[in-house]
Amino acid sequence: MSRISQDAVAKALIAAQAMDHPEKQQLVDEVFRVQPNLLASVLALPSFGIAMPKADFALDVLFVCYLAMKESGLPWPLITEDEQDEQMRRFTAIAHFGSELDVPKQNRSMQHYIAGDPLAAYADRLEQPVLGAQRLRGYLSGSIDVVLRVPGDDGPRFVVVDYKTNLLGEPGRPPTAADYAPARLAEAMLHSHYPLQATLYSVVLHRYLRWRLPGYAPERHLGGVLYLYLRGMCGPETPVVDGHPAGVFAWAPPPEFVVGVSDLLAADAREGVSR
Repeated sequence: MSRISQDAVAKALIAAQAMDHPEKQQLVDEVFRVQPNLLASVLALPSFGIAMPKADFALDVLFVCYLAMKESGLPWPLITEDEQDEQMRRFTAIAHFGSELDVPKQNRSMQHYIAGDPLAAYADRLEQPVLGAQRLRGYLSGSIDVVLRVPGDDGPRFVVVDYKTNLLGEPGRPPTAADYAPARLAEAMLHSHYPLQATLYSVVLHRYLRWRLPGYAPERHLGGVLYLYLRGMCGPETPVVDGHPAGVFAWAPPPEFVVGVSDLLAADAREGVSR
């Protein structure tokens, strides 16, 4: 499959920035002939309450995309309104997938799939009053720090990585590697509700790979999560306990658990729309 080169994108960006108003008007006419639906969607943004600077930015992005495709000599098949609607539904599902899921449902899913797991105790915490009566809307915000693509004999595996700077150990003294031993990290994960965060990040990765990776199979491509507590990582001299370096918490939620949570979220989102 052909791809747009970085050089073509750079040239397109420079060309778009150098255009005066008449040249942009002419470019609008060109884009309209190739992608009338995309252009109409961008031009309609102010009518939906989007501020003009943001609408102008969206138009500039469309200009750069068009010019980069043109520079690369690649065809840009017409994007229909139906295709735009489908992509918007996918985006909305990713952005708001947890908006109406109550915590007990998350708990039951965890109890079903991760019995005997190092983080299995978190399922019981979800039943406590602090969280048990809540929904997930607004509980978690943020973004995945890194996704690693790890090569393997059966194809690549993708690992969610999150960096943490939590200060563990006793107050008033500098932390040591022992404060970030595996058992201490499991406690820290439970205390900070990171199993919930790791679960939702895994669902996001699952949905992205399902959408973008040909031949995607959760059992082959999901590689778990790594929480890196940077204060406990000491470089080459980092102590290793039972094969686990200090400061590194690895968790491999079962693929069926990740898929199950994703399905729960999707079902709940559909019920919310119907309500």
